Amino acid sequence: MERDKVFDGDVSTFFDSDVQDNAWVGLDYERHAYELFYWDGQNWRSLDRQIASGHHISCSLPNNALLFFRNQTMQKKGHFFTMRDGIQKWIWE
Repeated sequence: MERDKVFDGDVSTFFDSDVQDNAWVGLDYERHAYELFYWDGQNWRSLDRQIASGHHISCSLPNNALLFFRNQTMQKKGHFFTMRDGIQKWIWE
């Protein structure tokens, strides 16, 4: 168990408990501003910016594009990914 990962400010880390009881943790990212960018071959262009009102954010994505997703509220490092034939693939550093 790595309890320090629960609220370390990094959404790419997590807490995985070995116990079945009393291990609940919740995070609320509603009302956070998220922005999605795509690479046009020379520059990053904003594709969409939304305030989350639930557990999902959706928008139309270009196929075969390099995309960058960022939580603007937390001003943290974002995540790169691609969409190919409707399948999202995260690109980890």
